[in-house]
Amino acid sequence: MGLVGTGFSEQTLAELGERLDALATERSPFAGRVPAAIEREARWVRPKLVGEVVYAERTRDGMLRTPSWRGLRPDKAPGDVKVE
Repeated sequence: MGLVGTGFSEQTLAELGERLDALATERSPFAGRVPAAIEREARWVRPKLVGEVVYAERTRDGMLRTPSWRGLRPDKAPGDVKVE
């Protein structure tokens, strides 16, 4: 988990926004608790898309440091994703 705030063009944001709008849901798809600060601002979607994010490191509490968006991965299914 982490907040990705870089790596997006205006076109990418618009296209991704449309795709995410179609997947919107009221409930968190995560099995565990989400930190309250994130949950308050979260916009939940059904886990149907896979995106690639690069990051410097993972903190002790599982957050990503300096995450950057690389793009969608249409060659991957959500169930294929593993923590590296």
